[in-house]
Amino acid sequence: MTTSRHPEAGLPGIVHAPAGGHADTAATTEGAAISRRDAGLGLLSAAALGLAAPRRARALEKTAVTISVGGKSSPNYLVLTAAERLGHFQEQGLTVAINDFNSGSRAIQALVGGSVDATVGYFDHAVHLQAKGQRIKSIVQLGRYPALVLAKRADLADQIKGYGDLRGRPIGVTGPGSSTHFLLSHLLEKNGFAKDSVSVIGVGVGASVVAAIDQKRVDAIVQVEPVVTMLARDRKVEIMLDTRTPEGTQEIYGGPYPAAVLLAGQKAIQDNPATMQALVSAFVKTLHWIAKATPDEIVALMPADYQLGDKPLYTEVIRNNKATYSPTGVMDLAAAETAVRFLAEMDPVVAKAAIDPKGVFDNRFVEAVR
Repeated sequence: MTTSRHPEAGLPGIVHAPAGGHADTAATTEGAAISRRDAGLGLLSAAALGLAAPRRARALEKTAVTISVGGKSSPNYLVLTAAERLGHFQEQGLTVAINDFNSGSRAIQALVGGSVDATVGYFDHAVHLQAKGQRIKSIVQLGRYPALVLAKRADLADQIKGYGDLRGRPIGVTGPGSSTHFLLSHLLEKNGFAKDSVSVIGVGVGASVVAAIDQKRVDAIVQVEPVVTMLARDRKVEIMLDTRTPEGTQEIYGGPYPAAVLLAGQKAIQDNPATMQALVSAFVKTLHWIAKATPDEIVALMPADYQLGDKPLYTEVIRNNKATYSPTGVMDLAAAETAVRFLAEMDPVVAKAAIDPKGVFDNRFVEAVR
């Protein structure tokens, strides 16, 4: 595990979102606490926006919260870093520690194991976990397009012309059991090939992906930004499949498809409704900020190391992906239905579970903000 500085019937006490106020957000990197300068960034941003002091209808059950994520620097999870650095968690009276793992599957393991209170990860995980009897739900939608890309090494373009040509080859995903892995499995099965017909290699995100391509440890990747745009620009990979657009998402999944969400266990939701409301309120406020911000403003907010040494490229990545972030945080039932149908088609465990899409998400915390 690594750590980084840089949320049902009978649910009691949903409260409306408070606004304003200040506190400290805790996050660490390899055991080092976030600097007061970085923590102060959110406070200054809040003050600059003229935020009012909070009024809470109900005291928080807990003020110290831990959130896990698999690849915090990924633009797919940008909302988490934005909420942290804008001070939106502090405004809600929360001290949030962020545990950054090298894959979404490991971040989910932390949630299931009880070492974190919530996880920023893909909606797919909630479906798979419910199929296995784990009562995990999405309580705010952060991303509305998956933004996953399949790309082959450019030097293998003559050898890999279709999905069938991937068979027997090492394919890099963020981690085994991750959403990138789910997409790869779906593509193989949809085209008549076994899921185990390729060798799945966990390569993480960011610079480690570039290294895997440069060292030719993988022949293709299913990845997220910003590394996809970087590798494509440098002509190191060629894109085979793209879900960064609504058109691409529709083509591949057959409908709208939810991406990053905030996940929490049912017990945590029931035991800590005010705390969960505070978390959701912080995320919704951040989504509103992102919807209005320019790409340059978003880039300025992010840690410099997210840019992988290329600020112009990172700015272009944010510009191209800005529409993927949900403007409201509300989960669309049609999107949840698409996800459950898609995952049931590729996983017999999900199919046998006959999951009700309405039971995999809870919009009430988001609706309480509006």
